[in-house]
Amino acid sequence: MKSDGINLRFADFFCLFLLLGLAIIVIYKAFVLGFTHDESISYGIFKYNQVYLDTANHHLLNSYLMAGFGWLFGNHEFPLRLPNVLSFFLYAFGFWMIIRKRNSDFNAFLLIAILFFNPFLIEMFSIGRGYGLSLGFLIISLYFLIRKNRIHRSLKEWKGDFIGSMVFAALALSANLSTINYYIALLGIYLLFFLPFLKSEKGISKKEIQQYSVLIILSLVPLTLSMIRLFKLKNSNQLYVGEDLAVDSLNSLISRYFYFAEYPDIFKSIWMVIIFIGLGFALFSCFRIIKVKPDLTLMKSTSVLLLVLLGFFLENMIFDAKFPSGRTALYFVLLYGLVIYFAVENLPENNFRWIKNGIISLFVFFMAIHFISQINFNKTVIWDYDADTKHAMSLLEKETRKFPEKKYLSNDWLFEPAINYYIHSDRMNIYPVSRKGILPESDYIYDFIGTPPEGFEIMERYEVSGTYLLRKKRVLEE
Repeated sequence: MKSDGINLRFADFFCLFLLLGLAIIVIYKAFVLGFTHDESISYGIFKYNQVYLDTANHHLLNSYLMAGFGWLFGNHEFPLRLPNVLSFFLYAFGFWMIIRKRNSDFNAFLLIAILFFNPFLIEMFSIGRGYGLSLGFLIISLYFLIRKNRIHRSLKEWKGDFIGSMVFAALALSANLSTINYYIALLGIYLLFFLPFLKSEKGISKKEIQQYSVLIILSLVPLTLSMIRLFKLKNSNQLYVGEDLAVDSLNSLISRYFYFAEYPDIFKSIWMVIIFIGLGFALFSCFRIIKVKPDLTLMKSTSVLLLVLLGFFLENMIFDAKFPSGRTALYFVLLYGLVIYFAVENLPENNFRWIKNGIISLFVFFMAIHFISQINFNKTVIWDYDADTKHAMSLLEKETRKFPEKKYLSNDWLFEPAINYYIHSDRMNIYPVSRKGILPESDYIYDFIGTPPEGFEIMERYEVSGTYLLRKKRVLEE
């Protein structure tokens, strides 16, 4: 194991220190952030509002885990987010297992910068949706695929990796339906690795063929169920999130990867060029190592990425399906990051070593500065309008508990899920709200209204979300 002049123990300690710091950030945000629009829909699915049961908002595994953890530990924010928080540790463990046999510590720092110095990605582990869960399961699934830098020597070896990869891929698929292309690509690669055993001189017995056929058929079950659900969602016009063009999909991912930071307009274009240069570099490395020394870790990871991309292009051409956008495309960061990492790992050790390390150092420095400057603890970047809903509902809970009868609250439709979550979980003395807008019989209003309607006064004004909590003046007199 090379160290590029860095003490290996120090490098390992430094990586563990960074991961621990990031884990603290994930846990803290899961504690303090108010429940968001989409999280509250997930909560409502298993508590009081099954209208979303057959929609894309229902991330199956996430919803069921939220229900289980809520039953065990209560329906407050942190217990409901705990599955995703635990998934961060799975994600970090997968990263650690992958870099254990690294050729260079600088390469490990490159991967940690791509996979972790990303406020948007890290935020997914602090909220109760399926995106964080799927990332944790995906990296373990990928680890089983790439952990051997060679062809499987026996069916027993193939079986162990196949089961490990496909089980975690199935869990990722149940948490985030957009990973279906990954599941198909992974299954195809393992079937390709299985073919040589059928043609081997030793051959395999009929009993073994039956056993492995059952294993492969079982792996088709999650795929079949997911396909059925996808067609059901498509027929009900639920697959509306996405981009019509691949370039727009990439743009949306870059915007979110950099947390919507206010960089110059040319910033996106530069990073788009860098991404394509990196992919070209990885493909060149694949062709080079075929002649020099076959490296299956790079070949496998690159094949997965290319097959997933090919799948999206084919779906767009055949079914007019949209390209993934934003958080639904977030797992591409993991796939692409591993491809770049293994491509760099396969660079000749003595050629341009210091140039390579210099480029990696600049990238890591930029990403670290970006992460430190962009991380926040008072909102989620996608659901920033819900940044203050928790505090507003806390004020209402304290005020309305003293009234003998329930009060009415009106709101903008955006706040309906989160408000109803707090009304239900805190058993507030307020009637459930709707998406009908501001109603005349309201005792309170939570909205973006700047000037209070006649007869209302401002209880609280919130800077982060730009919202106002209003109260009917006569309420306290009643």
